Amino acid sequence: MNSLKDKYGLNDDQEKIVLDRSKEAIVPAGAGSGKTHTLVSKVVELIKLEGSLEPFLVLTFTEKAAFEMKERVKKLIKKEDSLKHLISQIEGSNIQTFDSFALNFVLQNASFMNLDSNIGILDDAVFKSIKREYMKEIMLEAYKNKKYREKDEFFLYHVTTKSSDSELIDALVEVYDKLSDKFDINHLTNTDIIQEISKPSLDEFEQVINTFDTNFINDNEQYIELLKHYITYLNEGNNSFDFIKLPRRNFKNISDSIEKSHIEESLKPILNLYKNEVTYHTYEKINKILFIYGDIVLEILRDFDKKVKSFKQNAQKYGFNDIQKFLLYILKNSPQILERMRQRYRYIFVDEYQDTSDTQSEFLDLLIKDNEHVKVLYVGDIKQSIYQFRDAKPENFVAKQNNQNITKLPLSINYRSSGKVIDFINKIFKGILDDEKKYDINYNKGHEMQAGNKSLDALPFAGVYLLKKYQNPNMRSYDFYEEAFTVGKKILELMQKDEKLEFKDFAILHRNQKKFPIYKEVFDYFKKELDMVMHLAGTKTIEEVKATKLRSNEHAGH
Repeated sequence: MNSLKDKYGLNDDQEKIVLDRSKEAIVPAGAGSGKTHTLVSKVVELIKLEGSLEPFLVLTFTEKAAFEMKERVKKLIKKEDSLKHLISQIEGSNIQTFDSFALNFVLQNASFMNLDSNIGILDDAVFKSIKREYMKEIMLEAYKNKKYREKDEFFLYHVTTKSSDSELIDALVEVYDKLSDKFDINHLTNTDIIQEISKPSLDEFEQVINTFDTNFINDNEQYIELLKHYITYLNEGNNSFDFIKLPRRNFKNISDSIEKSHIEESLKPILNLYKNEVTYHTYEKINKILFIYGDIVLEILRDFDKKVKSFKQNAQKYGFNDIQKFLLYILKNSPQILERMRQRYRYIFVDEYQDTSDTQSEFLDLLIKDNEHVKVLYVGDIKQSIYQFRDAKPENFVAKQNNQNITKLPLSINYRSSGKVIDFINKIFKGILDDEKKYDINYNKGHEMQAGNKSLDALPFAGVYLLKKYQNPNMRSYDFYEEAFTVGKKILELMQKDEKLEFKDFAILHRNQKKFPIYKEVFDYFKKELDMVMHLAGTKTIEEVKATKLRSNEHAGH
C-alpha cells in the first residue's frame, strides 16, 4: 500500500498533519508551503473514514478560496472509487466562507431574531452614503439642540479645527463603525470614546518619543521613561488623567536637551505641541475638556445608532458583521440550537485563522469548548493578516500558538520563492514579530521559512531600467509610450532567447488602469508585425494591482 506521501505528494511535515488526530492543532503555514493541498488531503482522508461530508465544517475568508477547496476535494474524491458517490454532495457541503455560513444559519433561524426570512446584505458603498446622510442630519440637530450648546466648548473647538463639516462627519461615522463592532453603543462609556479617538495621536506621540529616546543624552532617560509610562497609562483606558500632572521643569529640561543634542528641527514642533498641551493645561482643565467631548460624541453616536438600526430593520438588510452577531446571539440564547450544532460537526477546519475577528473566534469557542466530540485544525500565517478593516485579530492566532494544550504542526518549507527572497522575509518579520509589546513571538520557532525549491536560486536578478522623464507636463504622455515600447521590446528579446516562452508567460503590473490605453496602442503596433494579441485584465483579488496579460492567439479564447 502506498504511503500518504506518495499518494498525495506530501513532504514529512505535510504527512504529519494529515495523520494527526489531536483534539486541537494549529498549523503556522507560510506562503508557498502547500498548506491548501495538505488541508484538502487531510479532509479527503477523513471523508474516507466517515463516509460522508456531513460532519465537516471548513471555513475560510474568500469565495475564491472556498471554491478552490471544493474543486480540489472533488478532484481527489474522483480518484477514490469508494467515494465517487459523494461528488454530488460537495457543492452543498459546509466548505464555505464565514460570511456564507453565518448568513445561511441566520436565514434558517430568522424567526428566533424576529427577522424576515428573506433578509438581504447591504451594499457597502450604498450604506456608506446612507450613513453620511444620517450623520449630517444628526449634526444639524446637534447645532440646534440646547443640550449640546450647554457643553460645547471642546466640541466646537474640534469642529473649527477640521477643514470642513464633511471631514468631521466622516470622522464620526468612522468612530461609530469601529465602536459599534466592539461595543453596544447604548452601553458605551466616555472612556471607550476617548481611547478610540485619541489612539492615533497617542501612536504618533509614542513614535516621536521613541525617536527622541535614541537621541537624548543619558541624563534625560528618566524623562523618556516618564513619557512612555504616560502613553501606556492612556492606552490602558484610564479616565482620571491624573498622570497628566507632570512638572513643568521636566519639559524644560527635555526641551533644553533637544537643543544640546542637535535633534532634527522637524521634531521640535511635535514635542512642543505635547509640551504645551500637558504643561499649560491643568489637570482639571484637560479632565473637563475630554469628558465634555466624550459626552457630546456619546449623545451623537447614540442618536446615530438609532437611525442606522431603524434603517436596517425597515429595509431588512444588514452587514456581514451584523449577521455574525446574530449568529452568536442565537447560539448563546438557544442551548438546543447550540447543542445540535456542536453534535453535528466532528471536524472543524479554519483556513487563514490569523484573519478571524473576536466575534468569529467566540463562535468557534462555543462549538469547541468542553466538546470531546470535535477535532479542530487552525491553519494560517500571522505574516499574512490582511483583514484589519474587518476587525481581524491576529492576536487570536498567537493565543492559540501559545496554548500548551494545542498541538503545533508548522509548515515552514516554501516552494515558491528563492532563498534570497526567503532570507529577506525572515529578517523583516523576525524584527516585527519578536517585538514583545506587540506579538512577543519567537519567530525562529515555527515561523521562520526555509527555501524548498533550490532551482529558483539560479534565476537571474531582476533588471532595472531607468527611462528619461520629460519635465514639460505636456510631454508627460511620451514617458508612457517610451515605457510601453521598452517593455514590449524586452518581452520580444526574452522570447528570442528562450523558445519555450509564450506570450501568456508575461504579465505587466500597474497600480491602476491609467496606462492601459497607451500599452494597447503600442502593442497593437507590435501585433501588426507579430500577430500579437493583448488582453487587458485587472486582478480581482488585489484591488490596488491591475495586470495587463499578453497571450498568443491560440490562448485568446480561454
